Amino acid sequence: MLVTSKASKGVATLATTGSVTASPGANNGELPNVLRLPERLPFLLAGPALRRTDRNQVTVWLMTSVPASIEACLAVAQTPKANPLETVMACPEKLGERLFFFLIQFRSTDGFPEDKTLTYDLKFTLESYPGILGFTGGDGLLRPAEIAYAPHTLPTFVIPSQDRTEMTALHGSCRKLHGTGLDLVIGFDRELTDATAKSRIAERPSALFLTGDQIYADDVAPELLPLLSSLGRSLLGWEESVVDGHQNVKRPNEIQPGDRKFVQENSVYGFTVNSEEAGSHLLSLGEFVAMYLLAWNPALWSWNHFYFERARTEWESEINCAAMRRVLANIPSYMMFDDHEITDDWNLDADWQANSQSRPAASWCIANGLAAFWIFQGCGNDPGRHDGPLRETIVEYLTRRGRRPAPFIDAMLSYYHWAFLAPTHFPAFVLDTRTVRSKNTGKNPVELLDSDARRRLSASLCALATPDAPPFLIVSAAPIIGSHAFEAVQSISATGKLFREHPANTFDAESWFANENATGSLFALLAESGQSRFLFLSGDIHFGYTATCCVRHLKGSSHEHEIRIVQATSSALKNAPSEPIRHLLAWVERATRDYFAVATVKNSQWKMGTGMEIPRFPDFADFLKWRQSKIRSEWSPEVLDFHWRYLHLDVKSEESLGQASRRVVSENNAGAFRVSHDGVRHVHIIASGRMTSEAKWAEITPPPGLDNPGQEAILQSA
Repeated sequence: MLVTSKASKGVATLATTGSVTASPGANNGELPNVLRLPERLPFLLAGPALRRTDRNQVTVWLMTSVPASIEACLAVAQTPKANPLETVMACPEKLGERLFFFLIQFRSTDGFPEDKTLTYDLKFTLESYPGILGFTGGDGLLRPAEIAYAPHTLPTFVIPSQDRTEMTALHGSCRKLHGTGLDLVIGFDRELTDATAKSRIAERPSALFLTGDQIYADDVAPELLPLLSSLGRSLLGWEESVVDGHQNVKRPNEIQPGDRKFVQENSVYGFTVNSEEAGSHLLSLGEFVAMYLLAWNPALWSWNHFYFERARTEWESEINCAAMRRVLANIPSYMMFDDHEITDDWNLDADWQANSQSRPAASWCIANGLAAFWIFQGCGNDPGRHDGPLRETIVEYLTRRGRRPAPFIDAMLSYYHWAFLAPTHFPAFVLDTRTVRSKNTGKNPVELLDSDARRRLSASLCALATPDAPPFLIVSAAPIIGSHAFEAVQSISATGKLFREHPANTFDAESWFANENATGSLFALLAESGQSRFLFLSGDIHFGYTATCCVRHLKGSSHEHEIRIVQATSSALKNAPSEPIRHLLAWVERATRDYFAVATVKNSQWKMGTGMEIPRFPDFADFLKWRQSKIRSEWSPEVLDFHWRYLHLDVKSEESLGQASRRVVSENNAGAFRVSHDGVRHVHIIASGRMTSEAKWAEITPPPGLDNPGQEAILQSA
């Protein structure tokens, strides 16, 4: 990013072919304190990030620490200066004294070029600020290597044509800064590096789906908390009050790391976060904002208030925020929350939701988390569709410095338009499975989508389904085709029948199949849409796998419709499972046959069987016997017949060569996939290599011996 100066103004662009000797106004290498605060912040706080992109609109998101105006230029990469496609001017939305937000949108009624490498550049005009810390080496804001992939010196991307017969993309979830293992954002970085270097546009990933837990607000390293409180205060220019366990109103920095376990107390917050992690829970909006910035901007790790040198040194080799910045700048990204962006088990069920909304402190904290999610993730998914009033509410709350929080809290907690349709050339329906859960209380497991949400999804599917439609993508934070054995462990744990020495919430029993009624309804609406092929993208569970499922929808003896499904699950980017969980996953792999489960809905009754050998754990056997329950009559065909299969992985890694084929990836991993009219290729990128599985749509059929709909059987190994 080249920097020049004009009197009291400075102009910065995204890449440089030359250089200047110093940032504008710099004096012997010393940069003046821009706002007379003790902290000096990078000018570019986060971004640029490429967000919703199609042939008529391209969106770029970024944040700065001082106001600026931006001249943004979109062009074909080969001739960025000679032939600009579109140039727009953008001004910031002020969120805080040192927090300025841009959502830049290029628009074209004729359509931007498809299947060509496009690039964008940004020129920043800085008013009245002679010097900003962050111009790398005094001669640029970001060097090409920090923002672009060779041979380019600016961020690039491709808009696929609608007639493409395949789609290549990336997906992942669960990135905890102090989580175990290497940050596999570098896997995304590798994919984009290789595809760009080869100049093979068809092989370049065209979208990134981040499917939940992009930050961990409920599990913060104690060393980080003072930094986050201080950074949040500097960014906003003010500090929210928070309530402690004694109902005392305090500033966030007055509550020391480890002293926030009161978030578990029913009288104040009532959160169900693990007690070992609750002590440093984020509370204020400034802290939530600071957490996102730290996750996405490598420069902030060198901020002069970063106190814990030892921890920083230990983490720097494992956290790759530089790769995250480069990835987000070069691929359209579509993001959805799970629970950890707010708090563990957020909206676990109707009782949890009602209890939290009855506690002012809990409601305020949840509203802060949702506001931060909108600022950093939600606003770029489908700009302006439903969130205009929400944006005004957030800006007004911040402008008023937190005064009159009631309208802000009400607006955040009553907003239910988070789900969206991504404009990828194979339609991608991104589900919100947290705020539109069923409102039923009592012992019934939660429905991850209530009836209204299912109807909206059904209408969207039916509107796009045609006989020659490409496969549809369904993005759900939790896998829809889950690991049935692992989910059984979750349910047994939740009822206290297993691992009695651990709390009941050791495993979160909130899988899709925990509520068979709602899940049967989901599959019925998928079948009734007329679409035949679905790719499910998920994360959440801190291990990866690929499964296939054949669902037959019949009435009487006539075959109405058959749908074929591939479940691609990739998790975690940086939060590898613990050793006990890894051992459990290994046991599940040994016990599981190829065909893992069979389920039948017949005459409104649900039955399920498994293909597991269970030599021990009588509770397991009891739990996994045939079960029956009614599904809602509105989605109740006479017969729905399901058949799951968990695919073996082709292991190609330095550490795994010679090992037997596996079905579960139990280390940090990033997901890459290619879906076509013929099938799906799903890749788990791990630190030492790749694990690949493939499925052909034509081969996703019931196993031999189960050709009769509704047959009940426990399957032998395929």
